[in-house]
Amino acid sequence: MIIRWANASDRASLMALWRRVFSEEEDFLQRFFRLRFRPENCLLLEEKGVIAAAVHTFPVHGVGFEEGIYLVGAATNPEFRRRGFMTLLLEHLKKEVGDQPIFLFPAEDRRGFYEKRGFVSGEERLLFSLSRWNGKPQSTDSPKPTAGMIRMQYLQQLAALGGGLLRDEISWSFLLQESSAVTATARDYALVCGERAIETAAEDLFAAKALLGKLKQMGLKEVCIRKGGFLHQAILEQMTEKERISSFISLPGGMFFSKKPMAESILIDEIY
Repeated sequence: MIIRWANASDRASLMALWRRVFSEEEDFLQRFFRLRFRPENCLLLEEKGVIAAAVHTFPVHGVGFEEGIYLVGAATNPEFRRRGFMTLLLEHLKKEVGDQPIFLFPAEDRRGFYEKRGFVSGEERLLFSLSRWNGKPQSTDSPKPTAGMIRMQYLQQLAALGGGLLRDEISWSFLLQESSAVTATARDYALVCGERAIETAAEDLFAAKALLGKLKQMGLKEVCIRKGGFLHQAILEQMTEKERISSFISLPGGMFFSKKPMAESILIDEIY
């Protein structure tokens, strides 16, 4: 058994492992390995000349914490599972990065695995059904969304909610290509996939109410919001105490491991 950083000749084998473990579209896989893959940032475990497990890492910066690393594509070849190989990779990484925090956004059924290995949950996300929003209808006229608008609102949200990961250009390109963006004004945004707004931000209550009205008018069914943010406050304003208890579905967010004390309410977005 060998634990090592990848080299360029491992690319094809790592792509094959990703295909076998994850149900990603081929276009996404090709983009990831073209834009994100760096052999020196991929840690793998080799057993008898075969890549048995691997995890991709890349450096991240943030608001509210020091530099860290983000993990994606943690995968174990099905033929080598239940042998502790991913645990060995994670322990190796913890030693390699020293005091830097490690972030990831795991599949829901894998959260327990990471919790047992020292990871804790970041900020809670909430899912709200727009059928319950009774705010006044808003005008559908809005400026064409720009990447600059969205980035600015995202940064303001990080500052307001206590911190989170900064996205680089590649991360934004992945996110915006996988979703459509709408803005009600230059002071809010929503990223939409299907009938759900998967990420939202507003800089005050007025903008939050306008955005919720716009999303409902568009025919969206659900909106994902940050606990404690302005959209959360706007919804709570129009509800009784009994309604507040039953109106939100809690969604798990990102997780992190840190050797230093960190606020567990830190906002962690899925990022590539």
